[in-house]
Amino acid sequence: MLNCLEVEGLLWVEAMSVSRQATTNRLESLPAQLFIKLFEQVIAQFTITTYSLVG
Repeated sequence: MLNCLEVEGLLWVEAMSVSRQATTNRLESLPAQLFIKLFEQVIAQFTITTYSLVG
């Protein structure tokens, strides 16, 4: 996920450099339901990106 954030951005966020610790702290503070929704969106975006690269 860090590589994706640095290279192409993720969901609604422009590409940026973030530390592993900052990412971990942010994700650990999310409520479980919000984390699940975020995770589902990330997986959907990865799937779209993967199919566009392959197809």
